[in-house]
Amino acid sequence: MRSNRRSRLWGSVPALATCLLVGVPPAAADGPAGGRDARIGRLASMVDLLRERGASSTGDGAAPHGRFAEMGCFDDAASDVVIFEDSRPPADFPRVDITRHCVTYTGTLALAVDVAEPTDPLADPNWEGTDGATFVGWLLEVTGDDESDYAVVFDVSDGALAATVVDADSMVVCSVTPEFDGSSYIARDIPAFCIGSADSVRVSAQAFYQEATPEAPIYLDAAPDVGLDGPVARTTAPLQCPNVADIGDPGGQEGIRTVRVACGVGGTEPISQAVAVSEALSSQPMSSFEDGSARHAIIARNDAFPDALAGSALGFGLAPLLFTHSPASAPTGVDPDRLAASTRNELRRVLLPGGDVYLLGGTVALGAGLDTELAELGYNPIRLDGANRFATAEIISAEVRRIVGEYSEIVGFPDLNSVMLATGANWVDAVAAGQVASYWGFPVLLTERDRLPDETIRGLAAINPEYIYVVGGTVVVSEAVRDQIRSYAGPSDRVSHCPGNNPDGTQSFSCRVFGTERVGTAVAVGRLNRFLFEQFQDDTENPLDAQVAVAVNLRREPDGFAHVLSASVLSGYFRGVFLPIEGSGGTEITTLTEFFACDKLRDLDTLLLAGDTDLLADDLGDRLAALLENGCPDNPG
Repeated sequence: MRSNRRSRLWGSVPALATCLLVGVPPAAADGPAGGRDARIGRLASMVDLLRERGASSTGDGAAPHGRFAEMGCFDDAASDVVIFEDSRPPADFPRVDITRHCVTYTGTLALAVDVAEPTDPLADPNWEGTDGATFVGWLLEVTGDDESDYAVVFDVSDGALAATVVDADSMVVCSVTPEFDGSSYIARDIPAFCIGSADSVRVSAQAFYQEATPEAPIYLDAAPDVGLDGPVARTTAPLQCPNVADIGDPGGQEGIRTVRVACGVGGTEPISQAVAVSEALSSQPMSSFEDGSARHAIIARNDAFPDALAGSALGFGLAPLLFTHSPASAPTGVDPDRLAASTRNELRRVLLPGGDVYLLGGTVALGAGLDTELAELGYNPIRLDGANRFATAEIISAEVRRIVGEYSEIVGFPDLNSVMLATGANWVDAVAAGQVASYWGFPVLLTERDRLPDETIRGLAAINPEYIYVVGGTVVVSEAVRDQIRSYAGPSDRVSHCPGNNPDGTQSFSCRVFGTERVGTAVAVGRLNRFLFEQFQDDTENPLDAQVAVAVNLRREPDGFAHVLSASVLSGYFRGVFLPIEGSGGTEITTLTEFFACDKLRDLDTLLLAGDTDLLADDLGDRLAALLENGCPDNPG
């Protein structure tokens, strides 16, 4: 995994546990350090039991059975319970006598164990007894060396069911969904990420039971009875864009590599293109786009921009940004109260049940039935809907700040607490701002030309940003608005990209990022992005060791906004910059784009073309690559 990628461990598992070292002596569970240390010690004890039993079961050198090369449920012999560390014959203890165990490995891994006499873990005090060792566990082998690589523990912690994945270094990888249905102990929805995105897995299921009394024996059973069984091959959800390119490893080659990100359905339209972007990232190791690994998801209408303008920051490189039909855009025979089929399928691939799905806009923008459908799919629908586009952006900004704050606290990513302010009258400046917003998590707020709306004032007051970047020239955002926002920005002690000073001579905490027309402003935002990378790369998990640019078409078509908006997912993941292209067919490389590439992107490793050849011309990649490799004409000034 190269460090230039947005490898967001926090976002890859919906219920990701705090990383804890569990390799501590079991006695820690009895010490005075409190509940967290007790939990660490208890996990350590259980994992030790699993591995000790696992080692003894393979001690005869027997080869793995290979009995269940396919996933499914498998019976286990009855009355084969033993007492741990005891040579006596099998014991009669049906509470751990495994009768059946099940394994499925599709987009996620699910494990289940049935015993002859199950007890409800939440009603049986021995499951969480201080001195007890009552739990169900699985050893997983994913590398083909007959040594367990992961352990999964199903137990009770703080009065609730818990299921925890632990790696070979005794580190908690993630917590997953536990369930007791009256007969089966289940650990479900284990993302492939939690077990190294393995292609196959071999499983040994084990059940332990000990009464919470001194000197009580530990009863146990294992299935299969000898060694780790398997392997069970992973069956992943089929991609809807089977020809979508594998982006591979940016920076892993000589020269510039050009990759077209498109579904290949014969043209570029918002719904399939957004799916193509998400699927193109699915092969990136440890990413938020592997099966079942997204932090959340975002859905916008495919035909109008107002409610979607602030959506790039909400993605934050963690989540797919998908589209569906609005009541106004749905073709004859298509129900706008149901998700577009490809959007639904991609959502189910990338996001586990229980995840949040943000709907951008009210029921005029996205049909009321979508909330019901998402709930039926097991998701938590969240509408971000204001009375107008300014209010919707305000509501989105609050959620962006929450997500960025959580992420920054957990992984140490720098929270620069800045805002992008753009006109709400058209889409191009706000969506071009997405190349910054999607990586750094800057909320995008909207304004009128000559007046700062009340909703935006409330948003600024709530955020209290250190910097405000006004995107666009005075034709779209007047100096009167710039003057009005000064009191909402700063102070900050970090380096400013804002040139000049305020009228009173103090440092400027707001500045204008603009250029000649739409392309010039998009280029200026790209320059800001590169400046931020250079200033703060040492504070991120993504040192500036590879460069990625995303070619986008700013064409003046009704769906133009959607293609650039979905491309912000690429910039957010790879911390890339946009190379803006003009023309309905994506044929025009303007002089401003040429010189941006030559001035700032000569160290480019990978060029991504966000769209099919109807959106970005067939020869565009070669032309841009030649421009970057061969140099540019003199700067026009």
